[in-house]
Amino acid sequence: MTDLRHPSASSAVPIRADRRVFASILLVVFGVDLFVTLALGALPRMPPLALDLVDALSLTILGAPLLWFIIAKPLSLAAEVQRLRLEARVATVLRSCGDGILTTDARGIISHVNAGAEGLFGYAASEVVGQYVNLLLPARAHGPHEEHLARFAAGPDHSRAMGQEALVEGRRKNGEIFPAEVTISKLGEGDDAVLTAIVRDATERKRMEEGLLLFRALLDRSNDMILVADPKTGRFLDMNQKTCVDLGYSREEMLTMSVFDVDPTLDRASFGHNAEALRKTGLLLREGVRRRKDGSTFPVEDSISRIELDREYNVAVARDITERKRAEVDLRLQSAALNASAVPKLITDRDGTVVWVNRAFTECTGYSAGEAVGKNPRVLLRSGVHDAAFYKPLWDTILAGHVWRGEMTNRRKDGSLYPEMQTITPVRNRSEEHTSELQSLRH
Repeated sequence: MTDLRHPSASSAVPIRADRRVFASILLVVFGVDLFVTLALGALPRMPPLALDLVDALSLTILGAPLLWFIIAKPLSLAAEVQRLRLEARVATVLRSCGDGILTTDARGIISHVNAGAEGLFGYAASEVVGQYVNLLLPARAHGPHEEHLARFAAGPDHSRAMGQEALVEGRRKNGEIFPAEVTISKLGEGDDAVLTAIVRDATERKRMEEGLLLFRALLDRSNDMILVADPKTGRFLDMNQKTCVDLGYSREEMLTMSVFDVDPTLDRASFGHNAEALRKTGLLLREGVRRRKDGSTFPVEDSISRIELDREYNVAVARDITERKRAEVDLRLQSAALNASAVPKLITDRDGTVVWVNRAFTECTGYSAGEAVGKNPRVLLRSGVHDAAFYKPLWDTILAGHVWRGEMTNRRKDGSLYPEMQTITPVRNRSEEHTSELQSLRH
């Protein structure tokens, strides 16, 4: 880069030179004036007006150099000093700029690089100045770049941003290829054009974009509906694919809607109440309803959080709980039916610990639910009538996943014995694992 010194650093030499020039101008003016005076004295006597005109002309001719030295030259020197100072400032900015800056001619021959470009590409300025700009590009980009360079140099545009939508590539001295954003500008036209390129390493931007794409893919593959809404208006700002599928709307349609369009239980008052709760705690858990495009509804469990980035956002994760609600209804019905049964029934876990009994069990055995739950039936009901040989085939049958039926003598809370026909049914989960048992005690 050009070394531009401050103008004051060499001011002593111009001052001594200007004194000699001033003395020379005075001698020349004196000599010319003396010559004109002697010449006019040798000529025939002239009218006074003519003498005045000659004197004025002589004064103008002789004063012009002096006027230039006193007025015009200092002004010219001041302008030159200002230009040098401006160039020094520009050079400082170019040296300190973090982005790489390169200047080429219309053919692509590099004439200047700044320190940022040296650090970005790994070349010293002396290694690239005079070289073709393809030195800084991967081989696969040479052809397209040459075509682009020729079109830009000959075209009407004076600036163009590259890499905004699709990143371009650069090549470092060590052969490493990196993504880059490039802005080029042009001064002049045709073969006389001077091109300047500002190059920024976009490695981090590309990494972030790839991370966002991965995050978006994960969101769209989620089994839950995820929506982002404006906390003030409730208008949707973004959503995952699961939301669109479950509600029957396209993404474009959803972006014109708000939470009030899909939640029939929500009004302005409840929305404000929820917003206040979010401001205080940052998280809101609730059960709600979603309305599909066809008008049908289904229950959901909402987890709503307030997130602050460049602004505040409400992020709702909604899970369809239709199956859970149906299971809850079925469970209540089954529980009611079991409780209403006149046959004593109890449910144990896989280890035989009681987890539930019906009213008939209490009436038959004398043990309340509080006394029975958490205990093992052999502690509560064993009569001592049956030995280990009796219980072995019972447990072999149950652990094999089969229903056991047989007659057994049990003991009530008051110690009395009673015979009963017992049915023990093993219960399996969705993975076909033995998790509990339902016992019916008919006496």
